[in-house]
Amino acid sequence: FIHIFMAGDTTTLLDATETAKPTLPRDMVIDVIKENYGFTVVKLQVLPSYDDQNFRLKVSEREERLVFKISSTNQDFLEVIHSITKQLIGSSQRNICPQVITTTKNEAVFEISHEGKNYRCLMATYVEGKTLFDINTQEMSESELSTLFSPIGKELATMDRILARECAADATDRVLHYWDLARTMEIAPLVHDKNITDPKRLELVKSVLNEFEASFLPRMKELRRSIIHNDANASNIIVNAGESDGTWQIGFIDFFDMIHSCTIFELAICLAYLMALHPKPFQIAKALLSAYHEEFPISPLEIEVLPTLIKARLATSVALSAQKRHEEPENEYLFINEESGWILLETLSALDSESFTCILKSACDTK
Repeated sequence: FIHIFMAGDTTTLLDATETAKPTLPRDMVIDVIKENYGFTVVKLQVLPSYDDQNFRLKVSEREERLVFKISSTNQDFLEVIHSITKQLIGSSQRNICPQVITTTKNEAVFEISHEGKNYRCLMATYVEGKTLFDINTQEMSESELSTLFSPIGKELATMDRILARECAADATDRVLHYWDLARTMEIAPLVHDKNITDPKRLELVKSVLNEFEASFLPRMKELRRSIIHNDANASNIIVNAGESDGTWQIGFIDFFDMIHSCTIFELAICLAYLMALHPKPFQIAKALLSAYHEEFPISPLEIEVLPTLIKARLATSVALSAQKRHEEPENEYLFINEESGWILLETLSALDSESFTCILKSACDTK
């Protein structure tokens, strides 16, 4: 069994950052890799990151490309990522996620110091392919959408089934954050007219919070729980078109938001992000949900709460984007997907809950 850490009603593996973002110089990174892995770096490329230093690299000793992470995250968390990804690869018998590379001392994680601060390091295989975000889905037909999103649903379900079956939770304190759907009400202090200046959109987010509090929270304890990836958005899903039959091969990256919480949160989060990729969001929902349900069946209660949860994740996303816009109005990178999130939230909120639920039930053939 793989063990993660619980805190109260929900769980997160993500500790608050202990120190500032690491800023190791390039030459030092190359030396650290050589000293701990015995690898000679022939190419080193910086990857975007908010809290950590991430690098994509090629070494002379291995054929595949690798990723090297320097992080201020707690070491226990990185060790858990190693255990979980190893279990996922072993149980699925394919490279559904990155594989951690151990050091010459057979360590998955090791610590370094720089400028008086301690950081943890981890290396993994680089999952080749395009992110779903880089695939142009806007002009895809219904058949093409199904061909793409059905395997995403199946592989997401495969991952969740393995996590639910193979992984257990230990009790210890962790720091929780906005991105745990169970804590959606904690965004309420951000929902005001200084952040969300459009009165209609402000009222929309407030109504979603009211719905979440009234219709979901009283039923949350009835839902099954497991470890979930918790951030299966378009930038964390890797897709590769099959060379012979045109089928899509799917992988997942970025396991740094994993939590132990309600299993249905996984689908809600994924659908919230992916339905925003196309003008016909329900076609995406039907294809993904049907394939997921066939692989890892969803209960009637989970389907009933799913519409509220999808809207809750969208509300969290747009509320946090609105706050960032207020704080950093010049940083357009932070708002790339904000408008598509608003549009989807408005579309879903225009439906009554029963109609939305019926659409989702039809994808699962649930009466």
